[in-house]
Amino acid sequence: MKALVLSAGHGKRMRSSIPKVLHPILGRPLLGWVLKALEVLNCEEIIVVCGPEKAVIDFLKDKGVKTSHSGRETWNWTCGYGG
Repeated sequence: MKALVLSAGHGKRMRSSIPKVLHPILGRPLLGWVLKALEVLNCEEIIVVCGPEKAVIDFLKDKGVKTSHSGRETWNWTCGYGG
């Protein structure tokens, strides 16, 4: 099973310098909860569509998760065309 996680967005309404997907909930970043759930489901491959926030990209690299900023790249990945 493949998983596609949409995590782009600035979170302007939150009025925080922390990207919204990295806000901690019960001691873990919001995006960390999503990745943990996908790990439990034994996903073969995970790709996260994210914005340009360096903190988010670094967080995902530490988890060994593939990132995408491009709609075309994501489409190719989901259709099995590589990317």
